[in-house]
Amino acid sequence: DNTYQLEVTATDREGLRVTRPLLVQVTNNTGDDGIALSTRVWLQGPYNQQTQLMDNTLQLKDLLPVKQPYAAQPFAYNGSEVRSSAVDSATAGDALVDWVLIDIRTNANTIVASKAALLQRDGDVVDAQSGSNWLSFANVPTGNYYVSLRHRNHLGVITASPLNLTQTAKLVDFTSTDTVVAGKETRLTNGKSAWLWA
Repeated sequence: DNTYQLEVTATDREGLRVTRPLLVQVTNNTGDDGIALSTRVWLQGPYNQQTQLMDNTLQLKDLLPVKQPYAAQPFAYNGSEVRSSAVDSATAGDALVDWVLIDIRTNANTIVASKAALLQRDGDVVDAQSGSNWLSFANVPTGNYYVSLRHRNHLGVITASPLNLTQTAKLVDFTSTDTVVAGKETRLTNGKSAWLWA
């Protein structure tokens, strides 16, 4: 909670003016803060073994959509995420590869919340407006959830078991075989590294 003191001046029709202090108290209602998540993923298609980064060809050729591209079936996601110019100006490992769709699920078939976000060349998934790798899901209560990540031309992936998600961002690293996912051979793997199948 924060309290601020402001000076408020009022003037009547005759031009008489009075100034008084006004105290304003701001309360953070943590009940609607929801959960936070940080994710990493590599896509097989644009991954470059020599640089160990994904290529950002869509961005370089000005083919990366400004608005999230998951409204059509089979995704049917109606989010309003739009890529900001600040995020768009990132370079090197933070340059943009494409949009991905993150789902918070109570089970494999029930989606509680979704968010379209941007994938960087180094595998970090970031918020389309702020560039933060903390993705916030407001109004989703703290609890145990499956996390899935989908892309428009790679096979999706979902955690094998629910994860405890809170207001403190938990890293779900789909680039690592240490993050166990549902199904067999649902990712391309090499040693401890993993990619979504193109």
